[in-house]
Amino acid sequence: MKKKILIFALGFLVTGCTTTKQYKLSFDSQPQGASLICNGQSMGYTPQVLYYDDVEYSPEGPNTFGISNRCQGVWSSGASGFYPTQFPIYPSGGTVYTLQRPNVPGYSQDAEFALKVRNLEANQRVAVAAQRSASAAEQQNFNKIMNQNNSFNNTINCKKMGVSLYPEIKTFSSMICPLGWMQAF
Repeated sequence: MKKKILIFALGFLVTGCTTTKQYKLSFDSQPQGASLICNGQSMGYTPQVLYYDDVEYSPEGPNTFGISNRCQGVWSSGASGFYPTQFPIYPSGGTVYTLQRPNVPGYSQDAEFALKVRNLEANQRVAVAAQRSASAAEQQNFNKIMNQNNSFNNTINCKKMGVSLYPEIKTFSSMICPLGWMQAF
């Protein structure tokens, strides 16, 4: 038994108690609404937040970290640019990098698309809020009905057993009539 405890304690000491720190890297673009593509995979439209593990600010420095995935911003006009692979680390726990659109034709198309993306996101937020509100109202109605049913179902009318022209009828706060009583219909 002592060997098992010793092995467990040694295993705990060797592995230690580790925590993973995540660092927030926000990819933005000017104008916003560029497709963020990292290692060939679409991550959505800018601004977009990605989290990286084991990145921590140190007052002693150096306070930069590198990412292995190459990220690119591609606007609707076809203009594109690459994000750097080295980023500064800030004590606030997050870095925002804004990629400037190259000075090539199609800026008005990209700005218009950015506006459409913002409107779409705003409409989605409104739809989600309306759905949550409707769900809350539905839940409130359900709870109200259940409370009404519960107060009704928790009482029963019973009449005293025996031969009587005018039997005594009482309401009990239970689902079953007590002994000597039967349910009155």
